[in-house]
Amino acid sequence: MSTLQVANLHLESTGNNRIQYSGTNTFSIVAGGTNYCTVNSMNMSVNGSITSANLFVSAKTDNYTLTNADSGSVITMSNTASKTITVPNTLPVGFRCMVYMLNTGNVVIGNATGVSLFSRTNSYTCSTRYGSVSIFEYDTNSVIVDGAIG
Repeated sequence: MSTLQVANLHLESTGNNRIQYSGTNTFSIVAGGTNYCTVNSMNMSVNGSITSANLFVSAKTDNYTLTNADSGSVITMSNTASKTITVPNTLPVGFRCMVYMLNTGNVVIGNATGVSLFSRTNSYTCSTRYGSVSIFEYDTNSVIVDGAIG
């Protein structure tokens, strides 16, 4: 049995948006009737164009614990005091997001109980204004932190 996991599915149009089963393990995501994406057990094809590759941006000013909804997004942290982004033990394998430090307060990447953090510098603090940190869960509760840390 094949499983398709989707963190966020957004269909936008004035009408005719639907997910339809076409048989033989094939589903079509139809937006507005003319543009569609077909997913089957072997491949994915797109008719039409992908009109937006914009990332969801979430602005934070205080300590924050990541959620599944943050996967694929950008978190901006703007504070003059050091704040912590916590990686919980509930995120799925494949979770990834970026964190940008917009002010002078350091951004510390912390871990909940049971989560192991790894970085090439053995540091988890971004102390560079306008620096970014990548967070990627490559295995259950095993997370790589990379970027402007050290």
